[in-house]
Amino acid sequence: MATNLCISQEPIIFTRYLYNKIDVKQSLLISMLNRDKDEALFWAYELYYSGFYVDTFEYIINIYREMYSLLNPKLVLFINELLTEWSTDKTLDCNIGSIIVTLINREYDVNYFVQRYFGIKCKENTINRHQKFKFKIKLTNSDIVPYKTITNRRADTVLKHACRYPIHKEYNKLFEVNVPSREILREIYYYHWLYYCLDTPVWRQRIFDYKGRLDHDLKKVLKIKAKYLNNLTAEIETENGTMSIIIGSKISSCSILNHKLNTKIDSRNSIIENSFKFLNSPYLWGGRTPYGIDCSGFTQQVYKLNGFQLSRDANQQVLQGKEIILEDAKPGDLAFFGEDGISHVGIIMHSNKIIHAFGSVRIDDLNQNGIINSISNKLTHKLKKIVAY
Repeated sequence: MATNLCISQEPIIFTRYLYNKIDVKQSLLISMLNRDKDEALFWAYELYYSGFYVDTFEYIINIYREMYSLLNPKLVLFINELLTEWSTDKTLDCNIGSIIVTLINREYDVNYFVQRYFGIKCKENTINRHQKFKFKIKLTNSDIVPYKTITNRRADTVLKHACRYPIHKEYNKLFEVNVPSREILREIYYYHWLYYCLDTPVWRQRIFDYKGRLDHDLKKVLKIKAKYLNNLTAEIETENGTMSIIIGSKISSCSILNHKLNTKIDSRNSIIENSFKFLNSPYLWGGRTPYGIDCSGFTQQVYKLNGFQLSRDANQQVLQGKEIILEDAKPGDLAFFGEDGISHVGIIMHSNKIIHAFGSVRIDDLNQNGIINSISNKLTHKLKKIVAY
């Protein structure tokens, strides 16, 4: 289907707050048609402040042409004026918001759009065709401060506060957009999110600044050697080597620089004992310390403390040991979970319990079906394999 609003051919590209760019565009359109000013501005500036400046203007102009131009033909002059101003002065971030707020307060006509792209002739709707007041609204840069990129919060709390709206999926059905399955998206978010930020200007600049090395086969950005990484982590030197911590973590004194973990490697029970050192650590994708850790980083570090080297990712760790059945599992063995592939891992404990990093390092119940949340009693992860090492 050839339409300027159909964006199904775009690849997966993550925006500044790790929304999929396709989802942001469709949510922007829906929120504008719903006349939701705050949400429309949120989605527009999610695109804009990701570095897609021209793309944001072009998309909004396409929305005007397809939906609004028939009832607001003279508005093109106002839009061109704002675009020209912005082209001359790139600090006028408010201009894209001015166009959006003005359009939200104008009538639109989807009949022409539906007939043109779907071949369905609709009954003409004459309601509000003669809108009495047609305002042109101009914002200032102070009006869009709430939509600027958050920089004054701890990095591990930014997304919680920044992602104010869920995406709209209505657009997928309208244009039959093929989006990746939930399992594929989860795999991408867990293991390859930075790689899928490469085409986003704001992320690409960070990767360039810190000399990230691309591995297209692994779909990863490797060996970013810098004091700070994307405002997410910092590195401190300890007598045991370099240690990554979350920006904003509380460090009570300089004694942290001599940080050590006392470990035991004389029994299987020591794996469980060492896993408790991370209990309640916050979840952080890519993290491998008590200040922030993900599921495979957790198992990797616990096994490392016990003298065994595991690979970094869960789908690699599952290949290193011997597969067994749950009835033969012992404390310290690893359980792997997922739908189509492996996307989660945890350490089996006594009494049908499992310790794993999910939201934080926590203890839940384990049975033949998978992980049962100890609070909600709901299945959260589907069991795929048990592996002994």
